[in-house]
Amino acid sequence: MSRHATTVSEKARDFMADYLSKKPRSVDAQLIRGQCVGRLFPFAIPTFPSQNPCMLLHFNRDGQAFGPYPLDEAREYLKRGQILPSDQAWYEGCANWMPVVQVPGMIGGGATDTPPPPSAAPAGPVVLATYSNATIKFNKKFFQTELARFLKLNPEGQTEQLFMRVRTGEEYALYRVAKTEGDHCVIQVDVDGVRKDKRVDYFNINDIEIHQR
Repeated sequence: MSRHATTVSEKARDFMADYLSKKPRSVDAQLIRGQCVGRLFPFAIPTFPSQNPCMLLHFNRDGQAFGPYPLDEAREYLKRGQILPSDQAWYEGCANWMPVVQVPGMIGGGATDTPPPPSAAPAGPVVLATYSNATIKFNKKFFQTELARFLKLNPEGQTEQLFMRVRTGEEYALYRVAKTEGDHCVIQVDVDGVRKDKRVDYFNINDIEIHQR
C-alpha cells in the first residue's frame, strides 16, 4: 500500500472515531449502517449535485433520522410541512449534510405551481348606435322613425337590443317599446325574470344605445 493510501486510511479512521464520540446514538446507528458515508469521509468523496427524481433523500431533525424518500415524495412532504426547511438532508454522492432547501430539485422541481394566465376580459357589447339628449330630442316622432323596428309586437328574432339610461341613474335593457304617447313612452323590461311595462317620460331620458345581441 502506498504512503498516500495509508495516510487517507488513517485520517478516515481518526475522523470516524472522533465523530462517533460526539454525535447522538440515533445518528451513529445510521452512520454505522453506511447510510451517511459522505459525512464521514468528506475529503474522500466528492459532491455530485443531482436532480434525479429517483434519488433517495435521508433526513435528520435534531438528531432524529428519518427517510429515505424519493425526491418527488420528499417535495410533497415539504409542501405539507411534514419535512421542515430547517431539517438536514443527505443523498448518495453528497459530501455533507445540508438544509433541505439547498437540495437540488427540492424547491421549484417537478410540476410548477405557476398560476394559469388570467383569462381574457369579456368583450364589451358592440354598440351599433348611440343617441344622447345633448344632440337628440327624444319624443314620439323619434321613437316612431328611428326606433320603429323596436315597436314590433314580438321582436324575439331581433338581432339588436335597446338600452336606455334615465336622469335618475337607472339603466334598462328593453325587450321592446310597447307604446309611444305625446309626452312619454311605455317600455317593456325584464324584472326578476318577469316582463313588465314601465312608463318613461321623454324628458327623463339621458341616452339610448342600440347593442348587437
